[in-house]
Amino acid sequence: MRRLFFVLLTLLISVTVASAGGTGADEPTTAGSEMAMGEPLGLYPEYFQFGSLTEMEAVTGIKLIEFGEAPDLAALVASGDLDPVEQRLPEQPLVVVRNEIGTYGGTLRTSHDGGAGDVVRTINKFMEEMPYTYGPNYDALGPNILLESEQLPGGTEFIWHLRKGMRWSDGELMTADDYIFWYEAVALNKDLAPGGIRELKSGGVMGTMEKLAEDELKITFPGPFGYFPEQIAIFRPGPFLPAHYFKQFHPEYTTEDDLNATIKEEGFSDWVSLWTAKRTHWAVENPDMPHVRPWIMTTDGRAPVNRMLRNPYFWKIDTAGNQLPYIDEVESLLIADQEGKKLSVIAGDIDYLTGGVMGMTADTFAFLKENESKGAYNVVSSPGDVGNQTTVYLNLAHPDEVLRDLFLEKDFRIALSIGIDRNEINEVLYRGSRTPTQVRPNSPFASNPMFSTYLEYDPDEANRLLDGIGLEWNSNKTKRLRPDGKPLDLLFGVYTAVGPIQVQAAEMYQQYYSDLGIGSTLKPYDAGAIEKAFADEAYDLMLAQAFGGGKGYPLVSRRGLVPLPGQLLWLSPGWWEWLFSDGAEGVEPPDDIKRLAEIPVGFYAEGDAAKRAAMEEEIFEILVGNLYVVGGMDADGSINFAVYSKKLRNQVGKIWARYHHEASAWYLTE
Repeated sequence: MRRLFFVLLTLLISVTVASAGGTGADEPTTAGSEMAMGEPLGLYPEYFQFGSLTEMEAVTGIKLIEFGEAPDLAALVASGDLDPVEQRLPEQPLVVVRNEIGTYGGTLRTSHDGGAGDVVRTINKFMEEMPYTYGPNYDALGPNILLESEQLPGGTEFIWHLRKGMRWSDGELMTADDYIFWYEAVALNKDLAPGGIRELKSGGVMGTMEKLAEDELKITFPGPFGYFPEQIAIFRPGPFLPAHYFKQFHPEYTTEDDLNATIKEEGFSDWVSLWTAKRTHWAVENPDMPHVRPWIMTTDGRAPVNRMLRNPYFWKIDTAGNQLPYIDEVESLLIADQEGKKLSVIAGDIDYLTGGVMGMTADTFAFLKENESKGAYNVVSSPGDVGNQTTVYLNLAHPDEVLRDLFLEKDFRIALSIGIDRNEINEVLYRGSRTPTQVRPNSPFASNPMFSTYLEYDPDEANRLLDGIGLEWNSNKTKRLRPDGKPLDLLFGVYTAVGPIQVQAAEMYQQYYSDLGIGSTLKPYDAGAIEKAFADEAYDLMLAQAFGGGKGYPLVSRRGLVPLPGQLLWLSPGWWEWLFSDGAEGVEPPDDIKRLAEIPVGFYAEGDAAKRAAMEEEIFEILVGNLYVVGGMDADGSINFAVYSKKLRNQVGKIWARYHHEASAWYLTE
């Protein structure tokens, strides 16, 4: 039996822990206070957490027999309004390991602008809790909500062991029934999940979930699914729901009269709308929904002041036995514009804010760094999972056969790539903060020379290639002619949700291509229209973005570049239709694209990470080696940043993996 009780990497504290817990030292330990983010330090640097008390004792020889709690909770216990901490924690709490044993108290101040994106970045992301977790550097997978996971021989069955005695934020027990409820009420429900749950599929077929005991589940798939643990580690909002709360909103668990009365009382037209409003996760929050996060929302996420108060039933402790979180509450202030947020940071009114909320640009980064020495904050950056911007997609299965044949000429795609001056675009629009590159992953093989091909601006060579494939000029040499004699005028779509600067980039691309004799008309598409534009093939070229994937988010889990069931292939909608209709629709793709569709099947089945990496590399050899998509520029990792108050301690991990930081272990000094 293969155990997935993972041994994890990075940080551990450098203080000696006692066998009896406490309420947190009056003064924080000083060991590691000046350390760089993510730097290993401590008695056991190979761990950043212990999955259980049993694991902690096995590694350290220390047995925790008493537990501490925040003073406000201790007061509630003393008054009889709250159960003792030992009864609120599971039998095997997760033990978070950090540089310092923190102190309780304080309010963590952040900010939002009222939009969904801000709420995600400033509230949801650093509070997420999943069955498994990645380490602060995204370099190891370990248990989290799950106590332990077993993969049975053959790779088709997994046993999940839950934390016995773990509780929802309202104090109700979290058991296997909550997972089964999610599986039956959501995953198998055609109204809520018409196509099932992609992350629970092997070979396109949904797995089954079976309750073995109150704290034990079995998940079975029709074929091997070695990637399943990592898939579930990035699947949100998680394969569980508080059944005791949600049954009242589902027609299979309550009476029709009661459900209709609730729908009417809440002001909805149907039960699906009601359910969707109650089951929140990303942006607008339902404060009444029980969860297992460290703080409890008291507002909807878009209020002028969003407040989150300590969850008294949180299931993690520190190495001295103190229940987390240390910080009493999180407060997010509504500051509508990015400039206002920057000024609030400089004024010392913000304790934590990700750079994305302020506009993750070179100018913003430089501005905050310039004022860092006189401010009460630190700007911390790290390389991240940065997508390729100003990426050009061609409609490679174009309904117009003349354009289809033209786009399938590799020399035409090379001409499009070397016909743009990425360095000029970088300097004019991005202040030199981008890195010209073909679409690449955030992985060890990102340094492969293939990602640097066809990047140098060479209009003479581009013109030579266009001449070579028969694109003649018109009589006054202002525009090239298609093989059928028509002017070469292309519909150039622009995915504007990437940001306003994308339109400016498109205008520069348009001029470069015009200089080569390629005419174009720009047409903007926002986030709500882009998928339809691809599906309807309402474009010849599309300037958008591409994510090459990385640890935790491999290319096979992202839309756009790899053929996946249920996710439109931006690379070529016509090819995608053919691949997933068994050739009944669309346009038959080349053999290497057919191979591209096969790779994810083997990837998900494979349990060996090294073999999966080789499959990812093969994907890029097909995509980049053939230049099926023309890369633009990656954002520089040095401006992938966040700001932290100098009073905030125990923050570790890569900025881009902010929701694996374990914010419950952060604490504030005076």
